[in-house]
Order: sequence, then structure tokens, then C-alpha cells
Amino acid sequence: MNYDSDNSDNYNISLLWNIPISKLFSAESNLSFDNNGVSQFSNGISSNDLVKDRSVYASISADNNYSDNRTDNSKYFSSDVNVQVNRDAFSANGYGYIDSNGEKNMNLGFSSSQVITGNGVKATSKRSNAYIYVSSENNVRNGDNLSSQGLLVLDKNDKYNRNMTLYNDSNLIPVDLYSDYDATINVESVDLYNSGGKRISGYAQPGTVLEVKPKLRRIVTFIAGFKDIFDQSLRDIQCKGDGCLTVSNITDGVYKVSVLEGENFTLNDNQYRCILPSISQSGLMNFGENYCLPNLSTSENMFITFNNKKRIMTYVGSYSKKIEKSVLNEKISMMDSKDVDIRKVNVANNILVYVLSDDAASITAKTKRVIKDLQQYANRDIQISKDYALQAYSRAE
Repeated sequence: MNYDSDNSDNYNISLLWNIPISKLFSAESNLSFDNNGVSQFSNGISSNDLVKDRSVYASISADNNYSDNRTDNSKYFSSDVNVQVNRDAFSANGYGYIDSNGEKNMNLGFSSSQVITGNGVKATSKRSNAYIYVSSENNVRNGDNLSSQGLLVLDKNDKYNRNMTLYNDSNLIPVDLYSDYDATINVESVDLYNSGGKRISGYAQPGTVLEVKPKLRRIVTFIAGFKDIFDQSLRDIQCKGDGCLTVSNITDGVYKVSVLEGENFTLNDNQYRCILPSISQSGLMNFGENYCLPNLSTSENMFITFNNKKRIMTYVGSYSKKIEKSVLNEKISMMDSKDVDIRKVNVANNILVYVLSDDAASITAKTKRVIKDLQQYANRDIQISKDYALQAYSRAE
């Protein structure tokens, strides 16, 4: 409600009702009074949210009107449309009005500037005589559009000036003439890795384009615990491969690992290779507790140190849980337990069996026969030596 009055006792009162009738449209009524009674009345529908795009504003309205201020027909129908577009390359606007008395009005506007850069001519809606140009090489592999490509932090004449979020591969930022600028690209807050340009400095004069070229890859970070086949926490996990970024020990045997999306990597602890769970077995970026295993094929052996004693470890094979119940446990009970130690490890729904002995000669003929017999029931060996590659928001593959 609005009320206007002056010293000559003239007044004007306006009442406005607005009622939403759908997600897009609302109904409006407007009633105005003055000294002579009703001066204006209108009923109509309108919408201010026709386009779901943050760079586009579009509105439309249609009204039945009465106005005693018009010299022609005081009762008339009117409609108007207003559109404003603000893209990186251009800005445009349009307005149109028409009513049943024959009145028409239309306005159109368009603005764009062309800037010569190292990558050719680029268009921008921001008019200036000097620019900073951020041209990103986007190597994100999972097909998703990035919500942000980092933050540009801008210093002007050795003082902080402003920062802005970068949303596109190509960004033209207008700057003032005759000033020194220092621009830094910060991608740490958006889980990206920049192997390209990170900073540009220069003096802005007419025609200046200061260009920086980041090379962006997404970072995938996960938490995992690691232990050996004796269930001892491992304290020296290392990452090898093109995908490796950082490995941080959080607590005893638990690590935070960051790798490049889509690039191969392996995790190791000296002579052990670590196994990560499959996609269907792991929660989102938390891989739980995992084994690191000796890289052995069936019947192969290696020297290890356990409980401060050097021993020989022989890999017998990998077995399904069905074989474990029907054959494996019975066969193991037939070994000479005084001569060897048996270790069973559950990995990826398979039972891996290892035999530990002081030396090869200490394994009796009976135990050797049992081992040989067991090997005919063994599954195909788990791929202990395989590389891993991760996609963002997924699991190991």
C-alpha cells in the first residue's frame, strides 16, 4: 500500500495484491484512488523467472487496465516482455510493449568487445583497455562440468585488490590502466591440481593482455588403512606412478592418499603391494582396512622377517570360500604343524594361503605333498601387481 499527499490536500492511495498461482506465474491486482475516486485499476498475470539460467533474466506480464488519465480509451489490454542476457562474450537486452489502443514500444541492445590473445580473438561483455586472460587447459576426465576452476587472487600496485571465482576455461578480467598487477591462480580449495601456469605479473597500459595458462586435473583423495598378512599395521606406505600426489599418515596404519584422476598408481610398503577394494565393495572415498601382500605367484617363495626371525614364506594359492569349507581346512590339518606355520588371508572374497618355514629343508615330505595337492584346487591368482586408476566420486577400478 502506498499513500502520497501534498499541501493542497491532493492525495493518491495505491493498493497492490500479488498471489502466486504456479511455480512460474503470479496474479496481480492494482487499485489506485485520488481526490476524484478510482484513478487506475488493473488485473493481470506476470512472471519474473521464465528462464532457469543465472545469466538470463526474462519477465512477461499481461494486464486488463482502467485509467482515467488516458485521453483515448480508458479501458485497455496491455502486455510487455523484458529480457536481459549477460554472457561472458556479450550482453544483450530487449524490451517490448503493446496494448489494445495501438501503442507499441520496442528497445534492443547489444554489447561485446573483441580482445586479441595468444589463443586468437576472444569476445567479452566487459569493456576495457587492458585485461588479464586466464586460459585453462581442462583435463578433467569424468565428463562432469566443473562448478569452479579455482580462484584468481589479484594484487594491484603491491596491495590486495580483489579475488574472483573462475567458472570457465576462458576468462577475461578487465583491469585499470597504468597500474602494476600480480595475479595468482589458487585451485587447492576446489580439489584440482595445476601443472601449468600459476601466476602472471605485469604493467597495464592500452592494449595490454596479461595471459596465464593453468593445466587442470581433478584430485581424488581417499582414506585407507593397510596391514600385512600378519595383521600388523604398516608404517611406510609409498605411492608409485604418474597419478601419485601425496600420502599422509593419519594414525597407526591409516593413510590419506591423494592421486590424479584417471592416472595409474600403486601403493607399496617395501616388498608388499597393497590391494584396494573393487567399486562394489567400497564406500565413498573411504576404503576401510586393506591388506598389502607379497607379490608372489603360486609356489613362489621369498625371505621375510617376522618376530625378529628370518623365515621363508611360500604362497600356496587363492581359494574360494566354498573350497575353504569343503577341502582347504581339511588339507591344512594334514600338514605337519610343528614344521610350518599356516597363514590364511581373506582378500576380495578369496582365501589366500601362505606357508612359513625356517628353511626349505624343514618342510617334510608329507607337507610338500599336501601343498602340491592343494594347488590343484587353487583359483586364478589375484592380480597383486596391477595398477589402479580412480575417477572422482567413484572407487578403485
